[in-house]
Amino acid sequence: MILISKSLLRGYMECLMEIEAVSKVKEHLIAIDPDVEDWIVELAELVLIVLKCDPAMAASRARDLSRQKQYAIGLKDFISGWIQLNSLDGKGLTALQKSTLKRVVEAINKNTSSMF
Repeated sequence: MILISKSLLRGYMECLMEIEAVSKVKEHLIAIDPDVEDWIVELAELVLIVLKCDPAMAASRARDLSRQKQYAIGLKDFISGWIQLNSLDGKGLTALQKSTLKRVVEAINKNTSSMF
């Protein structure tokens, strides 16, 4: 008999639910436009991950924002970078490198909140 911890099982189930939600995002977009571009699907998937919202809402938000292509692509790239940075542990960074990352993120946060 194999014993699996509750936290490991919970993590596995959350992963499966996220995969299902991501596939639903694409289904929603295809229902709106069978010729939806790949970058719009990717944006919708990223919106879903960050906002943890309903797949239909993520698809709708991405589709709407795609009408302003420069903003949509900028947001897609921004989210991708955020996910990449968020996945790193910071080991091996010098104090200056950590400070640079922290100050840039803080400045982006401050400046973004006043943009919209």
